[in-house]
Amino acid sequence: MAVKALPADTLLCSTDLFMLMSPEYLHHARLNTVPGERLSFPVPFQRVLPLDNDDEGISRSSGFWRSFDYGLFCGYKQDIMRACEGQNFASGADLYERALSTGLNVFRAPEHALSIGWHERECRDEQLSVDEQRNCEEMNKNLNLASSAIN
Repeated sequence: MAVKALPADTLLCSTDLFMLMSPEYLHHARLNTVPGERLSFPVPFQRVLPLDNDDEGISRSSGFWRSFDYGLFCGYKQDIMRACEGQNFASGADLYERALSTGLNVFRAPEHALSIGWHERECRDEQLSVDEQRNCEEMNKNLNLASSAIN
């Protein structure tokens, strides 16, 4: 794991291939994490249609908050290593649970400076492991359910 080579006070943030963030997101990441105390699990806005322009804002008709998704997180290396006891973690949700069980606090709130762009998701890819396919299918189910609520 390349992360082990980084200094303990390095702020680490996970990303998503389709993540759209404004510069203020990194400022929020620094504010919402506290070394030795707190990890941040921002709730991104999921866009349900491709962006027509870069200025399209957050609205009820353009998407929803991905409150079911714990894949995006920020934390200091020392805290992530403490939460996962130096081992790999299976998912953001796994890291979230481990952080709580080791006494770390978590900050979770909608993040206006972070959204996930609309994209097709194919789960039956031979290159995905069985767990990755299952996680993908679960995510698709949640996305479809949330999308149907705004249509």
